Amino acid sequence: MAEEPDALTVGAAGLISRDPLILVVPSDSGERILGLIPLLAQKIPQTPATFLSPLFWHCDEATARNKADAVRNFTGQYPNHQVIFLANTLEEVALLRVAGAEAFFANHNIFADENAFYPFADSGIEFDAVYNARPWPEKRHNLAAEIGRVIYIGYPGDLAVAARSRAITAILQQRAPRHLFANVIVDGLPRPIARPEVNAVLARAAVGLCLSEVEGAMYASIEYLLAGLPVVSTPSRGGRDVFFDPDYCVIAEANASAVREAVAALRGRNIPRAYVRARTLAKLEVERQRFVAFLEQIRMRSGVARAYGTQWPFSGPPFAKWQSFEIHAREMFG
Repeated sequence: MAEEPDALTVGAAGLISRDPLILVVPSDSGERILGLIPLLAQKIPQTPATFLSPLFWHCDEATARNKADAVRNFTGQYPNHQVIFLANTLEEVALLRVAGAEAFFANHNIFADENAFYPFADSGIEFDAVYNARPWPEKRHNLAAEIGRVIYIGYPGDLAVAARSRAITAILQQRAPRHLFANVIVDGLPRPIARPEVNAVLARAAVGLCLSEVEGAMYASIEYLLAGLPVVSTPSRGGRDVFFDPDYCVIAEANASAVREAVAALRGRNIPRAYVRARTLAKLEVERQRFVAFLEQIRMRSGVARAYGTQWPFSGPPFAKWQSFEIHAREMFG
């Protein structure tokens, strides 16, 4: 049975191509495991379409099976539609394919905006490290406790975990003046700041921190690198290490002392920010061209000529916008 769209249904989606029809619709890990794909499909049941579904959280074996089952049910109902998952690691690609789903390795950090994150000339370093992460238990802010000077960038996150986020925010505020928030704190939670302000904060720190054990590719990790910051990470699953480089990225043990020592060691090396950014852009270029070639293959299978060449067509803000289902459908299908 087709899913009934709720007037208040919201989610992320974007249009890549009208001819052939290629849409990007991120996957969910909850009840709506295919995101808005089934709802959008109802608007174009007979039109051939390819749905590219980026994964924003680590995909383990059980998740891969669930997603593959959901796609089989979906394509049984909509045989003119194809779903291809965009996985953040080669391991996730393998798990999805074994489960019977189509998958392509396209770490979502390839869509980072290098024009929004870049090194500042002659910026003064005030902090040993910066940690851009919502105050959430899984982000493990406690691992930064022994670092001398830290600046945090936060955002409220889900209302469902607001109480826990307030508790963590309060703990971090108790570390002042050594540890500070770049955000204004409103009702116990950090108020979001715009990307230019985030970039300005990154310029004030020597090292970027990535401390969670499991998540997705972590946008903050690539933003650090584009701003020229070396990175201290703990071992992780989800794909944030795809663009790491041993020249300026250290994987430290998941304890506060090891993280502190890794930050001190990286800061002491005085790695030029232009070098970190240039190496990162070179790595991004390779993966971006692979993704463009993948899109061209989809187009050519539909008998449509090449469109992109070597030009990266997705610069700027993420092309999958978060808005209501009805607005998505109106913009995509008229």
